[in-house]
Amino acid sequence: MLEAQARLGGRAFTDTATFDLPFDHGCAWLHSADRNPLTDIARAAGVDVVPDDADAWLTLDGEEADDATYDAVDASLAWIAARIEAAGDAGRDVAVTDAAPPRDAVDRFNLVRLGDLAAGVRARELSALDVYRQIGTGVEALVPAGLGSLIATQGATLPVRLSTPVTRVTWDGPGVALETPAGTLTTRAAIVTVSTGLLATDRPRFAPALPTAWRDAVRGLPMGLLDKVALKFDRPVFDAPANTTLNIVRNDVLALDVLLNPFGAPMAIGFVGGPTAWTLETDPDAAVRYALEVLVSVFGNDLRARLVQVHMTRWGRDRFAAGAYSAALPGHADARLTLTEPLADRVFFAGEATDPVWATQAAGAWRSGQRAAAQALAVLD
Repeated sequence: MLEAQARLGGRAFTDTATFDLPFDHGCAWLHSADRNPLTDIARAAGVDVVPDDADAWLTLDGEEADDATYDAVDASLAWIAARIEAAGDAGRDVAVTDAAPPRDAVDRFNLVRLGDLAAGVRARELSALDVYRQIGTGVEALVPAGLGSLIATQGATLPVRLSTPVTRVTWDGPGVALETPAGTLTTRAAIVTVSTGLLATDRPRFAPALPTAWRDAVRGLPMGLLDKVALKFDRPVFDAPANTTLNIVRNDVLALDVLLNPFGAPMAIGFVGGPTAWTLETDPDAAVRYALEVLVSVFGNDLRARLVQVHMTRWGRDRFAAGAYSAALPGHADARLTLTEPLADRVFFAGEATDPVWATQAAGAWRSGQRAAAQALAVLD
C-alpha cells in the first residue's frame, strides 16, 4: 500500500495532540449506524460506540425557536425528502432545488443543511437522484476515541509505505507501473483510492490518459467542502448535554451549525460548508473570529474570556484530499457507477466517490475497497 500522507486514514483523521483529547478532523459520525459496516468492526475491536441521541436546538437571532418553528422545520424537511424521493422514483437526475423548489425561508434553511452542510455544495449543484440513492436510516452514532483512530488501527498491520505519493500510473502494458519519489513499483493490478478532486487535476497522472468515460465521471463528481472550526474553553460554558447539535440562524440565514460539549469536553465545534467554507479557508483566523462572534450572539460575551484554544480544518487546502467528499452534479448520478468499472482489467477505483449507497462516508470507502479488491482478485485468479 502506497500512502501519500504521513499517516493512515486519509480523510479519516483523529488528532489527539491539538486539544489533548480525540478530535476528528474529518469523518466523525457513524451514519445509519444500524447498518453501517464500521459499527460492527468497532465493536469487534472493543471500541466504544455511543448513540447520538442528544437534542438538536435551533436559535433565531439569539433566542431559542418556539414549538411552532420546530414543527415548521420538521414539516419542511419531510416535504423536501418527499420531493427528492418522488424525483428518485421517477429516475429524474435533476438538482435538489429543481426537485424541491424552496417555498419560504424555512425551506431555504433546510436546503442549506442538506446542501452546504451535508454535501459540501449548494443544493442547486447537487443531484437529487444521487441523494435519493444514498442510505439514511436515521440511526446515528459516535466514537469517543475517534473514528479516524478506528480506521487507522484497522490498517496498522498492513504493508504500508507512508509519505509515498504515486505521481504516475502507467497502465498500457501487461501490468501497472506506479511511479513514486521513492522509485517505481510494477504490479499486475492496482487499486486507486485518491479523491476525485485529485483525479480531476491529474494527480496522479495516468499514462495513457484516462478514457473519456472515466474523465467525465470524475468531472461529474467534484469535491464538496465541509470544515470544522473548533473552539475550546477553560471550563464548561454551555448549559447543554454532551453532543448537543445547535443551528444558529440570524436574519433568516443559517450562520453556524455547532456541536456543543462533544463527549463532555468544554468545546464547540462549528461546521461550515460549501462556498462559505472555501472562503473561510483563506483566512482561518477570520473563520475563528466569525464562529466565536456567532456563538457570542447566543451565549453572551463572557465566552471571549474563556476561550483558550482554537483550530480550523482546511480540507480544501489538503494537497492529498482537495476537499471533504464527492458530490454528484445534477445529471451525473451515474458517474459513481462508471468509476466502479475496471480499467483494462488492471486498474480498479475505490473510495467513497465510487459507492452510490454510502457515498461521502467512511463506510463508502470501506465497502468500495472490498468491492475493488474482489474485482482485482477475480482477474488475478
